[in-house]
Amino acid sequence: MIQLSSYIESPNQQIDFVPYSFHTIIVDLPFCSVRAHRPYDWSIDELQQLLSLRPLFLALNLDGIYSDQELAIIESTIHDRSLDCVFTAFRIQDPGLSIWIKDRFPNMTIQCNPETGFQNLPAISCLFKSGISLVSLNHEIPYADIQLIQTEYPTNACELFVQGPILIQYSRRRFLSDLYQSDPETPLRFLAQDAECPTRNFTFLNTNFGHFMFAQFHRSLATSHKKLGRLTSFSWLIDARGESDAYRSISFQLYASLASLNDDQINDAQDKLNDCSNKPQKPGFFLSNNTDYDWRDYATPPDSRPIGMVVSARKNDAILLEFFQPMSTSASVVCHNPDNTHGTFSTNQLLTLDLSTPSSIQPFIDYVLAPPLKGIQVKGMLYLKNS
Repeated sequence: MIQLSSYIESPNQQIDFVPYSFHTIIVDLPFCSVRAHRPYDWSIDELQQLLSLRPLFLALNLDGIYSDQELAIIESTIHDRSLDCVFTAFRIQDPGLSIWIKDRFPNMTIQCNPETGFQNLPAISCLFKSGISLVSLNHEIPYADIQLIQTEYPTNACELFVQGPILIQYSRRRFLSDLYQSDPETPLRFLAQDAECPTRNFTFLNTNFGHFMFAQFHRSLATSHKKLGRLTSFSWLIDARGESDAYRSISFQLYASLASLNDDQINDAQDKLNDCSNKPQKPGFFLSNNTDYDWRDYATPPDSRPIGMVVSARKNDAILLEFFQPMSTSASVVCHNPDNTHGTFSTNQLLTLDLSTPSSIQPFIDYVLAPPLKGIQVKGMLYLKNS
């Protein structure tokens, strides 16, 4: 059975959670959660009622980058209200917050949802070694790379965001409440169109913690159900905060029963989500992530797939590379550079970071090309020479 994870905004939404199995139910509380669309100050009794839904974890959302003063207020409030006796996990956005949690709340499970930022196998491994129990994969990782990550980690070690809005900008400044001279304690939520692309509707949110801008589309992986069905060792995260009751209900039903639905049923559900949110439903980077090599499309065969990229390259210094898939130690590689030039090398020229010779080339691990070669540029994309 697929285990969903999701946010709950108020007690009256609890009925929508009853029919399904949840890995984590996440709660925003006004004193600590930075992007609640509808802040609700849950009582202890109301929170305890959520335990009847039998999630594996009931998580308090600590999704901000906090000052020492804010952390002191958060700690005292949690103790004063005995919240650490109800919640079984803290969900954080800043991995560094795990140190603070382990010191103040050593028995609390730590979940990390960084949303964006560089993720690879060593980085995720580092998070687990620091005491984090679950890592949400960011929105920029494509399907093939997610599959590689799945092979490395046990069931429910990672979480995949399958449905909901994508945050693309955050500022500690409160632009909207300052503009309208309104109370920052009362969230402001606006829909704004791109003047150059009138069909693009961006959501803006202003809370007492700052200003948030969301993408003009919602991430929705349902139409990629065959690929998604191979990622069932992850819990699947649905974010319906700020959306209608219908949006949340449709999303839960869609993903809980995805394996048994046909294409027409899935498309019908997505059409309903379009109407509910006034946003197109798209997979985003799940199917492809071309942000680093769109400019090479005209020079690269359309059926080619990059096998790696140049992470760092400076004149007369070692070149740092990373591959997206396992490689032999005798493969010939061509580098397509940003200026449309090319360079070639063999993987037998690579060294590990401690300058030893690798016995194999593994994905998402940095390797050194030393001595450095001319014709290899930073952000160059790597292809097999015969491709």
